Amino acid sequence: YYIHNDNPDVNINFDLELNREVQAVFLQSWYVTVIPALEACIHADDGQSTTTHKMPATSSLGWQCLSFDPIPGCCNKERYVDFINAPARYIQIRLRGGRSSYNNRWGLRQVAIRGIDDWHPTASPSVSPSVKPSLGPSSVPSSSPSTSSPTKQPSNVPSASLTRSLNPTVMPTQAPTTWGGLEQLGTFDVTLANASDNWASGYPNKPKANIIQSGSEYYIHNDNPDVNINFDLELNREVQAVFLQSWYVTVIPALEACIHADDGQSTTTHKMPATSSLGWQCLSFDPIPGCCNKERYVDFINAPARYIQIRLRGGRSSYNNRWGLRQVAIKGF
Repeated sequence: YYIHNDNPDVNINFDLELNREVQAVFLQSWYVTVIPALEACIHADDGQSTTTHKMPATSSLGWQCLSFDPIPGCCNKERYVDFINAPARYIQIRLRGGRSSYNNRWGLRQVAIRGIDDWHPTASPSVSPSVKPSLGPSSVPSSSPSTSSPTKQPSNVPSASLTRSLNPTVMPTQAPTTWGGLEQLGTFDVTLANASDNWASGYPNKPKANIIQSGSEYYIHNDNPDVNINFDLELNREVQAVFLQSWYVTVIPALEACIHADDGQSTTTHKMPATSSLGWQCLSFDPIPGCCNKERYVDFINAPARYIQIRLRGGRSSYNNRWGLRQVAIKGF
């Protein structure tokens, strides 16, 4: 969906006609689009006729807004915000400062809203999004961004399917982490999926701590395509989502995030439950096709877990015989 650079400020308005239970809002930018400021806002039913379809005034105190991370440019960036089961009839996505260096237009590939068809007033949301000031209009940029025009436009549509149903039993006891936070708790390591395999000589050649630091790099040799990243949070936490970003032209055909509740092991053991354990619950990320620095999320929506295992299968790249990651993050309580 294309918008001319002369129109940098746009709202996308949804009237769901009655209160629904909104869990999360997703969008994916188009190509080299830059959007410096963007947010998703929700508003409960205000009693208007369902034939009106008129959004509440921006000044209404009923709006509750959450900011997406800015979109810096290339390529096809994905963004989520989590409202955690909030009632809303109206959803407004506010995009400010949109532009791109390609063909004088910017745009979106997809918007999606996750939730439940009906809102039950007796079940209050576990988190109330904070009210934030509305985004004001931005000035039209005087020049195009410096990003050069790539020769092809990668395309990618997110999906996430449960391999087992999730039945959370723990309630939050503290504020949710920002993106992310839980990965900093307990311990983690990186292992080969097949314990009988050996690491290629000289690899991994970066500290494992790089995996949980934004903007870092962690390299794996192409001879080791199958890797697990294992987190032991030492007690049950409420996991909301798992994020990862690939490194450069890395290809990963199959990848998933799996969670497992506390099995009573000592916190000094740090031994992952067997892969065959029926306690594992897994969600698949979209495959990573290559260039460049792809971001992937899966949403567990408040599931209890002590262990998180990220399973990467078929990793490789065409650059310097190595593939890798830039970051892993886990969001939750």
